[in-house]
Amino acid sequence: MNPDSETATAILDTAEFLVRTGGYSALDPDEIGRLAGVDVGLLQAAFPDRPDLAVAVLRRYTDELLDGLGSSDDVSVPASDRLRWLVRTLRRTLGDDGRMCPCGVLAGEAAGLPAPVAAELRRSLDRVAGWIAHVVALGTGTAPGPEGRTRALGMVATLHGAMIVARLHRDPTLFDQITSGLIREAMRVAPRSYGHADADRPWPSRVRHEETSCASW
Repeated sequence: MNPDSETATAILDTAEFLVRTGGYSALDPDEIGRLAGVDVGLLQAAFPDRPDLAVAVLRRYTDELLDGLGSSDDVSVPASDRLRWLVRTLRRTLGDDGRMCPCGVLAGEAAGLPAPVAAELRRSLDRVAGWIAHVVALGTGTAPGPEGRTRALGMVATLHGAMIVARLHRDPTLFDQITSGLIREAMRVAPRSYGHADADRPWPSRVRHEETSCASW
């Protein structure tokens, strides 16, 4: 099936809605067929089993999210504004009805997901974190590396955690409160730590001499 066809779009729109509403187990072919107005046989021919459909939902959602945010190489807009777009996009996804994005919903079920779905979920979160890390690196003039990726994954975790809390309390404004300082923290360049670099370095002779002199009094 052409992924851009009206039928495929209807199937994936419906599947995403069901995931956001009820999680992985909500992907019932009969329900999808009924809501999308698609023959179940056609649905199962395009997506032979539930994991195939869940993977397609995650991949399409992440593609659209990153397409909407634009290339991470774009420096025509300040990095902080680009991160703000991401936060606002996820806030709109949460909406006033308390539904989360499909990545957030399925992340809460990660331990029980089939392997292909869990792998695609990790890939989706890594792609978003990679975008964040690159945007922050360009915006702060720092070199991308493991620390930047870890901090980006921390931002992703905070965003999804904020959605979970807002959904649990049925209060979308909690998302705003939890994420209020997130961009400022992401753009803060971590101070260099000299502890490990200097751990095995001998003390300068002047300091050793002074310490010895003081001890001899």
